[in-house]
Amino acid sequence: MTLFISKNCNILRSISTMSLPQKSKLDELEWAYELQPDSDFGEDTHSYISKLTGEIVHDAEALTGEPCPVEDIEGDPDYIPLPDKFDLDLGNRLVWRFVDIEIPGLEQKVREIFSRKGAYRRWKDFLDRNYLLDKWHTFENESTREALLEWCKVHEIAIDEPASES
Repeated sequence: MTLFISKNCNILRSISTMSLPQKSKLDELEWAYELQPDSDFGEDTHSYISKLTGEIVHDAEALTGEPCPVEDIEGDPDYIPLPDKFDLDLGNRLVWRFVDIEIPGLEQKVREIFSRKGAYRRWKDFLDRNYLLDKWHTFENESTREALLEWCKVHEIAIDEPASES
């Protein structure tokens, strides 16, 4: 059994690796990345990827008491922890890249949105009111995919890249 944890840690599900949907390694990597706990909450769970096989392993021993499927994974040179959004530079900089591309001229409004707590909720509300939420999600997903592919290249992890559409 491998343990998967939702981003907000409210839902714990044990899923047999046999029951996972058949996906490409990139799809699996994106899925595991989305399951990574938010480092802002200090959750003590981690996902790792094998540099040799591309296998993704989730370690949630601190939460569940169940040992990690790979003994001493933190010290195993064949496994490296998956990045989070900050490692991939997908936090505020992603927002500003979107602003530069899609809504130049509204920088001051976006600065106001991000000037106090609750900014991300206000950002999403702003996008929704201006019919940009779908465009943001597409931009965010594409940027995440590109960043994960680049991260894999830097760490010499073989991953199947999607065929480019012509």
